[in-house]
Amino acid sequence: MNLKDMISNYSGLFAILVYTLLFILFSFIRKAFKHETVNDVERKPLDVNDEYALVASLMASILHREKTHKNVKVISVREVR
Repeated sequence: MNLKDMISNYSGLFAILVYTLLFILFSFIRKAFKHETVNDVERKPLDVNDEYALVASLMASILHREKTHKNVKVISVREVR
């Protein structure tokens, strides 16, 4: 029995094997790019008198909730210049 006959006899198992290997490969790749690193930045509490910072954090949380359809919790806010 040569390789061509084995592949034709076991084509279903071969397809499942290839699909499983591709699925595992893509899941590892997705996990590798999913995590973002955050640089160590001096953190200060949000000034409640700064209207722009409050509005920016509120808008960011609303937009993120609309995008992900999950509950959002604002952990930190920082100004990007």
